[in-house]
Amino acid sequence: MFITRPYLKNMNQKIKIYYVLGPLNYGGAERMLVDLIKNLDKKIFLPKVFCLREKGTLAQELINSGIEVVVIPKKNKLGFDTLKILTKIFKQEKPIIIHTHLFIGDTWGRLAAIFARVPTIFSTEHNINHDENIFKRLIKLILSLFTHKIFAVSQAVKDYSHKKDGINAQKIKVIYNGIDTAKFIQTEFNFNHKNPIISCIGRLEEQKGQKYLILAMTEIIKKYPGARLWLVGNGSQQKNLKAQTDKLNLKNSVELLPATPDVKAILQKTDIFVLPSLWEGLGIVLLEALAALKPVVASRIAAVDEIIIDNQTGLLAEPKNSLDLANKIICLLENPNLAKELATNGQKMILENFNLKKMTSLYAKEYLISYENLTNK
Repeated sequence: MFITRPYLKNMNQKIKIYYVLGPLNYGGAERMLVDLIKNLDKKIFLPKVFCLREKGTLAQELINSGIEVVVIPKKNKLGFDTLKILTKIFKQEKPIIIHTHLFIGDTWGRLAAIFARVPTIFSTEHNINHDENIFKRLIKLILSLFTHKIFAVSQAVKDYSHKKDGINAQKIKVIYNGIDTAKFIQTEFNFNHKNPIISCIGRLEEQKGQKYLILAMTEIIKKYPGARLWLVGNGSQQKNLKAQTDKLNLKNSVELLPATPDVKAILQKTDIFVLPSLWEGLGIVLLEALAALKPVVASRIAAVDEIIIDNQTGLLAEPKNSLDLANKIICLLENPNLAKELATNGQKMILENFNLKKMTSLYAKEYLISYENLTNK
């Protein structure tokens, strides 16, 4: 199926890897990719990033690290202009590996790689996409036939991609997301259980379930009137969440804050971190909160339950159940010793299993295996 060009004339050359995705805006997938690229060994790998439509806010981090970021215009939904430009670049510059991310990058990046006969095509599946239509699923299934390997950020994502999208399970490998734990690590447990700051960081979308957390606040402030909820992020539900806050008369208890690159600053002021999502691929911010020694309440959903073990590394609440969510948060406020124990266990687990060094080494290993297989042909 794959026809390769004579890419590897110099066996000592760096391994040229091109990454394709949409704008590098604030988000778990984008954060993971930026961290991965910044931490690859540049003596071995030569990465380059192609952002479709625009660079996005996180692109500057890569540019500051000496990574080239190229914007490819996407003027219409069909995206034939994007495909033409990418294909031409790939043919001329001959990358050894194309690694695509998110639907827009997966689609146009893989198509261009196929047309340019790039030797190796990789993709990372970052989410459980309940909101994708059958047309998108069909595109992903067809393109998976031309993809050498698909990386899933959790076992739940792998299972979903296989069972719901029909992708061959043998093509899917789980590589858990990792974070720069040194950036978030805290050694002192600070917990204001009388006037707590409860934070929730993430895109303001239906998937993230913030409306259930807002409703939970009506119960929490009955016992803890000084409690404050910070909803940090941007998205299509911002107006609806603001209207809900006003309707429930929670103006003094709930604050909507814009997305920020300084997640650490938010977590430092946080007493309890909450992830009320309806579905997740894994949840980078969940890893960051645990590394920051914060007690966590999260939805009892696939992928999240691979990180939060109920009553061990956090508390799990039933999704869409505001009362259960409120009760779990109140439980932590009433039991500071439990909150500290869960936060300590959670931090230890992140340091051991979800660190950036481990994730980067696993991806680098896959790149090297692909390169070695190509040179041995």
